[in-house]
Amino acid sequence: MSEYAVEVSHVSKRIGTKSIIQDLSFTVSPGEIYGFLGPNGAGKTTTIRMMVGLISMSSGDIRIGGRSIRSDRKGALSQVGAIVENPELYRYMTGRQNLLQFARMSMQAPDKSEIERIIQLVDLQESIDRRVRNYSLGMRQRLGIAQALLHRPSVLILDEPTNGLDPAGIRQLRDYLRELARQEGMAIIISSHLLAEIELICDRVIIIQQGRVVAEQPLKQEDADGQVTVDLEVEDAAELEKAASLLRGRGHMCHTDRATITLDTNRNEIPRIVEYLVHHQVGLLQVFMRKNRLEELYLKLTGEAQS
Repeated sequence: MSEYAVEVSHVSKRIGTKSIIQDLSFTVSPGEIYGFLGPNGAGKTTTIRMMVGLISMSSGDIRIGGRSIRSDRKGALSQVGAIVENPELYRYMTGRQNLLQFARMSMQAPDKSEIERIIQLVDLQESIDRRVRNYSLGMRQRLGIAQALLHRPSVLILDEPTNGLDPAGIRQLRDYLRELARQEGMAIIISSHLLAEIELICDRVIIIQQGRVVAEQPLKQEDADGQVTVDLEVEDAAELEKAASLLRGRGHMCHTDRATITLDTNRNEIPRIVEYLVHHQVGLLQVFMRKNRLEELYLKLTGEAQS
């Protein structure tokens, strides 16, 4: 049994003379949430289609739970659940009827106790017996995830899962995915253009461009040097100038914008900075530690402007 839930090994995809994916390799561990990033046309959707068996590889291999898609396609794909953008659902049926129908279509006898467990996991108890045409987009996304979980996969692959969701729906989805990874030990791969959301939920990310890996980055562990960007919000313009003067006097490089001071410093210095400003009676309202390194890395490597 492999220690990895997913192993993508030297995978390439060519269509005619055009190379779409070039020698792509990465691994995802059980219980890990893995971000899959890249500009439009980078090859993300092509890779996902190869991972779920919709298109073939030109070379290389993909293993799911140690099983090769090339040599044991059925065994490998039986461990994968996936939704791509908006899930396809029967809108005239209830949520429960949808799950029963998808269980039958997957050649499984519907296990009602397992369906009930999944309904609770995605928090659809109150709406599961309503017709899907009356669901919000967020509820349909959760039902789509429930559908993908019916056969208890070890890997969940989501392509742009937050499309059309409002901020509350995005946060709910984020919480559900964290629970899946934590409670079920499921490996989750998310392809998305929302870098801030990826940074909040993922343990690691891979960035590809023109079918090649350009970076792989852990997100949950601190930088080795402990450097962070900090925003200090103060009461008004007078306090802003006072605080900036004090910090510059101590050798901190910082810039100001309205009622906020931004500086790069060591994480361990933050309590001392706050104590120093409070000691000098600066009207400090809040301190916010920013993690914007993923966006900076992405833009540097891909040159893609973010809207």
